[in-house]
Amino acid sequence: MDFNTVVFETLSACLDPNPNIRLEAELKLKNLTLNPEIPDELRITIIIKGNGITKVAVREKLLTGLADELNKIRVAIAYAISRIAQYDWPEAWPHLFDSLMENLRSGDTKQVHGAMHVLSEFIRNDITDQQFPIVAPLLFPELFKIFNEEKLYSPQTRARAVAIMRDFIEMLNTVKEEHPDAAQYYLGPVLDNWMTNMLLFLKTSPSTEFGDYGLRLEVLNLVCKLLETFPKMVTKYITEYIPVVWTHIISLSSRYVEEVVNDGDGEFAEEHSDGDSFGMENFLYILFEFFNLLASKKPFRPLFTTTLKKNEKITIQIPEGHNQQEFIEKIIYYCLIYMEMTQDQMDLWISDINQYVQDEHEETYSFNVRISAQELIVDCLALFYPYETINALINATNRHFQEGINARNSGDPNWWKIHESCLLAIGRCSTIITEGVEQNQIQFDLGSLFNHVILEDISYSDLPFLQGRTLWFVSQFAKSLPNDLASQYITAAVNALQPNQPFPVKISSVKALKSFCTYLENDKLQPFQSAILENMAPMINDATDDILFLILETFTDVIMINPETTAQYEPIIIPIIINVWVKNCDDPLMCSFVTDLFEILAPNPGFVEPLQNKVIPVVMQSLSETDKETFSGVATSCIELITVLIRKSCVNPLPQLYIDQIFPSLIHLLSTTDDQSVLQTGQDYLKYMIQKALPQLIAWIDPNTGKNGVVLIVEFIAKMLDPSQSDNASIFLGDLINKLILKGGNDIAQILPDLLTAITRRVEVSKNTIFIQSMICVFAQLIQSQMETVISFLSSLNINNKSGLEIILGAWCEHYDSFQGIYKTKLCTIALSKLFTSGDQNLQYVMVQGDLIMDENKGIMTRSRTKQYNQLPFYVKAIKLLANEYQRSLQEEDSYVDGYDEEEDTWEDSVAEEGDFKYLSEIVDYGYIEDDGGYEEEDEDIKNDPIYQIKINEYLQNFFKSCASENTNNFMGICEQYLNDSEKKIIQGALNN
Repeated sequence: MDFNTVVFETLSACLDPNPNIRLEAELKLKNLTLNPEIPDELRITIIIKGNGITKVAVREKLLTGLADELNKIRVAIAYAISRIAQYDWPEAWPHLFDSLMENLRSGDTKQVHGAMHVLSEFIRNDITDQQFPIVAPLLFPELFKIFNEEKLYSPQTRARAVAIMRDFIEMLNTVKEEHPDAAQYYLGPVLDNWMTNMLLFLKTSPSTEFGDYGLRLEVLNLVCKLLETFPKMVTKYITEYIPVVWTHIISLSSRYVEEVVNDGDGEFAEEHSDGDSFGMENFLYILFEFFNLLASKKPFRPLFTTTLKKNEKITIQIPEGHNQQEFIEKIIYYCLIYMEMTQDQMDLWISDINQYVQDEHEETYSFNVRISAQELIVDCLALFYPYETINALINATNRHFQEGINARNSGDPNWWKIHESCLLAIGRCSTIITEGVEQNQIQFDLGSLFNHVILEDISYSDLPFLQGRTLWFVSQFAKSLPNDLASQYITAAVNALQPNQPFPVKISSVKALKSFCTYLENDKLQPFQSAILENMAPMINDATDDILFLILETFTDVIMINPETTAQYEPIIIPIIINVWVKNCDDPLMCSFVTDLFEILAPNPGFVEPLQNKVIPVVMQSLSETDKETFSGVATSCIELITVLIRKSCVNPLPQLYIDQIFPSLIHLLSTTDDQSVLQTGQDYLKYMIQKALPQLIAWIDPNTGKNGVVLIVEFIAKMLDPSQSDNASIFLGDLINKLILKGGNDIAQILPDLLTAITRRVEVSKNTIFIQSMICVFAQLIQSQMETVISFLSSLNINNKSGLEIILGAWCEHYDSFQGIYKTKLCTIALSKLFTSGDQNLQYVMVQGDLIMDENKGIMTRSRTKQYNQLPFYVKAIKLLANEYQRSLQEEDSYVDGYDEEEDTWEDSVAEEGDFKYLSEIVDYGYIEDDGGYEEEDEDIKNDPIYQIKINEYLQNFFKSCASENTNNFMGICEQYLNDSEKKIIQGALNN
């Protein structure tokens, strides 16, 4: 035995985060010391490492090290203590917190500094909601003392105290639903001191002491956290913070322009409370965030608008002389300054064009001061106060345009940056401006702007960033341009695609052309289509990454202008696009772009033969040549592309190439692979093969097996229904089966019972909601026309001592609330209602999962604790589910939020409501994928199904009324006996409507 390896692995296991693994490893260490074969030196190592007394000594030594003279030593020791505390506190290290509190109260700056470093990790990672009531009352006063002791503690230590307080606020926010009074109980007594003293600190002029801005950053972080999480508690303080925050924004603006925008070498850096350095931009972010929160919280609406909603109450003290329009204009005026391109950005973009495209995309993942200020204007102010914001924006930009002209006349080489910033802001708000002008809510003189700014700025060929922005700006107002002016600027955009043009101009031209395609009718664009295709095609060959995405997006719009013109350029288009696909066939995102292009080209008669002769051979060759490492991505892309060509084919029947050459290869691949992505994509491919070419599949005979194509598809379905298959690999199987049943008719009648039996067996063991819905939809579809037969079949089916009816209805009711897709939800809802109205006796005895049992004595429900449900008759559960579906359909149609009362709920964001977001953990744990039903609209059979056109709220309302009038299956008794108050209210509302 290699004892060195064994000891090393066991010692490593002693550090595992899982306590069970650690305990097992420690027990193994003890046993190893008793092994006579182990060398003495290893035995001594084990004894030292595993000795509890040694651990105690080490922990105590570490605590004394928090007062070390050297800052770096204290920080390192603090990190070690916080790591050990994750495993040992409180059980094995019960006095740790008391020791840290002693350090805080000592008044010794070194001890306080060390303890604060431990506590910052300690509070964030190790305090539970059960320990919070013990820790918070002791720590809150000490944190405030440290923050308030300006002369005793450094700004960094004071900043860390504020940061820890912010972590406590976050913890209170996390538990406020379970403990709604906790914030008032713990935060209420100390809030006034904090808010008052933080304000006093912010009112002081920034000092030159290192760390002062870091402290200001943490103070504003805490203020914003309070404003975000407990706005009602801090409302009375916030208006006093506005002028203070405003002073910082104004005072930093000239320094930002001088040192960052125009120079690029003067950005200051300080130490953050966590020890990392930060620049001016970090501080500016939190200043903008303050106004973002202010604008998005309902209590502060009166600061931004005089147009209040009906019954809206003013709950804040509006400063004397406050003018809402001037307030917004002032914010925007300075945001435009901070939106100016910096020298560093320009240098970066010149060296990396892809970064320029990425940073300037409207949905960029990048973040900087320019984007932060832009978001405050476009995504916040313009969203919540559109007309007030636009009027303020017009006034602010007019001032800046004139200031820019004055700077140009005085010889300032950077005069153009404020012009570019203003054009960007106005262009981003173009939709609101256009609508506001049409509704006489906004006075915007576009003609004057063109005459005095645009025509001049677009002529500066030595300023490519400004020239490019001007081209883009014009395209945002394409609908408002006279025809001759629109033609003039489209021509300018086309000419700007020439190879000799600077990259900012070319990139902006591509964006401009995309906007022209979006806003103008095709007949206005058709004269330019050939020139655009000829100039843009070479750019595709040379482009990569973000630039390629941008060009392909625009190219997609261009080829849709006129199909006949597009067909004339087939010799150019096909080679370019297929070349992009070949280079990127293992890149899912890029392939989706290329697939979208082929989706547009496939219905074009001029592309039928080229697609068969030029594209299909390349795709099949790529599939045959892929290796193990790239197989999944390449094979998936190949099948997706072929599926699109089939689905969008304008030829009926399908060209024989798809039957004789492609189908045999793909059905063999699908029958032999276990790759989930390939199997999922293959199910979609087979579905459209059945839809487009079922007679051809029946006629085709495999020379090796003598089986026709449909038989091979059925064998593939049987493979995917085997319980050994992953649910994820089979999530589209129900769509394939439904299509086979719909199109197959009598040809598959003999195998249908076996197919339904296999589905039921699989549903019994499945936990994946998406897969289960896919299978339930098969039965839901059959119920529309053969309900009695389906009920009878499932009732007679026995699987593991449960009837098929119990299995299917049980899964249906358990997962129904998570079903997705417009058509699928309607299908399952209508089928569920039909089952309720059925008089079949078998349904009366089926029991399904009912409501969640809430035990108030067990505290917060966690995933580690099994959820308990009662059992309810199927008929009862069906009405509960249908009632909730009715309510949900009303919410979707009317944007009505259940339980929302504008007069009472004044503390939430103006737009975002609770329930708009899902946690990633929920998606991962439960296999939940948002499905907007978009793919359903691509299926002609679904679009032609009358169910797709049904308004589900009207259908359910009529259903409830019918059940009530006839008391179907004791409907009234169910409502009275089993429904909760909320469900009764929903049903009553439907009956009275």
